[in-house]
Amino acid sequence: YLAYRTSITEGVRTSMAGSVGSNAYCLIGSDFYLRVQAKIKMVYQDTGEGVWTCLDPSLPYIDGNFAKYNCPMFAITTHRIGEPVESRFEIHDTTMDWDPTGGWNTIDFVYQVPSSQSGSNIDDLRLDIFGGPISAAIYVDDVVITRIDELTGTENIITPTAPSCYDKLDSNGDGLYTTPLGWETFGQWFGSTSIDVVADETSSSGHSMLAYERDMPEYQGLGHYLQTDCLITSSPAIFVEIEVMLYDEATGAGVISCDPTTDTTILNCPFLQIDLRRDMWRDARPYRFF
Repeated sequence: YLAYRTSITEGVRTSMAGSVGSNAYCLIGSDFYLRVQAKIKMVYQDTGEGVWTCLDPSLPYIDGNFAKYNCPMFAITTHRIGEPVESRFEIHDTTMDWDPTGGWNTIDFVYQVPSSQSGSNIDDLRLDIFGGPISAAIYVDDVVITRIDELTGTENIITPTAPSCYDKLDSNGDGLYTTPLGWETFGQWFGSTSIDVVADETSSSGHSMLAYERDMPEYQGLGHYLQTDCLITSSPAIFVEIEVMLYDEATGAGVISCDPTTDTTILNCPFLQIDLRRDMWRDARPYRFF
């Protein structure tokens, strides 16, 4: 398989369940693993040269970039019947040997399946292979995925870890993926609006997310689903920190009519809206806070 991409979040996907009764039964039970084996190579689409920035994926940075994002990445996603949000874990194999000349690389790791991705009511199971520089094509061959119930002790085990509630509840909040992965257009029912990720020298990640072509700007922007399991405690508090810039889309000039202290211009300022639902399917309207 060959994937030409315009983003590091694009690549190759296989669905192993698709419907109840196909391969979903492979996720019944607990305390088991999935072994993922594949051959992968990455070359730059314009020159055909191998990707050398994945020389050592255990290094945190190479030339200012996250080295693990310059390597092939994997994601295992499941959906449980009746739940609105999927369970997705990103996987980085930091022990593999990488051929920088563009040759084939052997991928072989064991994924410890968490309880959120196992059970008899899982109706979808997907493996995504993506990552690497935006301008690099991914070649994938000989993919084999098997279930393991007992380990031999020699496996390369990767245990998924959910982000800590005290770390951050959002994902891709700085546009590091170079696409708005995990984010959606909010308020599209009011008219046309779009979101994207753009290069931004003022950002620590080099990118920022953009909401543009908004027909009703006071009601349209970016939306993101947060981790609801972090709200289980009796009196949770959420700290929100966002850097926002407003400018006139036609002229590029900054917006000077924002004064959050007056009722007449407050709608010219950016504002935050948090929607809460006890039951995604039964609550017709959310609890809404501004």
